[in-house]
Amino acid sequence: MQALLFPAFDYVSKNRWAQIVLGIGVFYLLLKGRDAMRDRHTKARVERRIEKKSRRVQAKIQEQNNEKSKQVERARESAPRGIDHVERVPDDIGWIISDN
Repeated sequence: MQALLFPAFDYVSKNRWAQIVLGIGVFYLLLKGRDAMRDRHTKARVERRIEKKSRRVQAKIQEQNNEKSKQVERARESAPRGIDHVERVPDDIGWIISDN
């Protein structure tokens, strides 16, 4: 293995331009790695913030739905009961109910 890589290392150690190009390449790779890590952290932070906000919105919606359900229940309880028997219906519209 050393015999295969020795010419490459020897070339870089003796050539100043190869050292500069290799240094720039390593710097570029480190920079890209740092950017990728920062993007992962930012993405995770944004996802946590969105999740937290969505939980608050869901709780608010649930609370509003509960209140509306209570209002509907109160409205149903206070609504008039309607007509129980056909005998209580006026004669002019009683035929509609009795035919069915």
